[in-house]
Amino acid sequence: MIFSDTPDWLSRYPAFDADARIDYFLQTPIPRWAQEEIELDDVFSWFQMMEYYFHFQCSEKEWTEYFGLELLEDDQEEWERLYAADFTFRRLAQFIAVRATAISFQPVEVLGTECGPAGAFYGIQQLVRTLKKRSPTFGPSTRIGDVLKGYSLINFWSQLRWMTGQRVAKLPIYWLWMDVMTFIGWCFLWGALMPVMSSYNIGETFIMGLFFMIFLGTIAAFIVRHIINPLPPELQTFRDLAVLIANHECDAVRELD
Repeated sequence: MIFSDTPDWLSRYPAFDADARIDYFLQTPIPRWAQEEIELDDVFSWFQMMEYYFHFQCSEKEWTEYFGLELLEDDQEEWERLYAADFTFRRLAQFIAVRATAISFQPVEVLGTECGPAGAFYGIQQLVRTLKKRSPTFGPSTRIGDVLKGYSLINFWSQLRWMTGQRVAKLPIYWLWMDVMTFIGWCFLWGALMPVMSSYNIGETFIMGLFFMIFLGTIAAFIVRHIINPLPPELQTFRDLAVLIANHECDAVRELD
């Protein structure tokens, strides 16, 4: 089931069930949306995030017709009466399930014998190819870091975690946010030096140099993140992942029960 295990990026939201109203859910953790009507543009932006995460594409017209949103701006009371009860995660899951690629980690038969790791590996292959269109050919013994780096690894690992019920360990926080933290650190440094620069009438050359250092530091962090291996020692190859998934009997079929 699509939302049976919450993706990491949804963890900041409150818990929800299949019949929860999407608009009520979205208002809860976002202060600027609380106690006010959500604009359709905000809803469509959230739908686009769903398309990106579950790797499918559709038009605003499809979303609009499915949830009756064309009526929402014209007559909200009528939309509440006719469509609001179906503006739920259950209906959203059904919408996504017929468009997203189904991925299963279930055992497959190899030489007449059911093999869990083989089924898990086939599921991993399909997931990688879904996320990375130009993915190189790889086998079970291939190191994960040889195929996936940087943001492609983050995306793969995030999807793998929710599809396996969070049974795969998280990547280190410092690695996930390395370039962002570096950028913020340089910005704080710049902010601390601003009073000094003002006091001593330091020219524009120094300011431009500092911005250049911020830029270089961010690029360096990005490069370092592609070099550092953030994976747990026991999960270095795709075989390691496949065995872990098979041992936990993870069923990651993206469809609604």
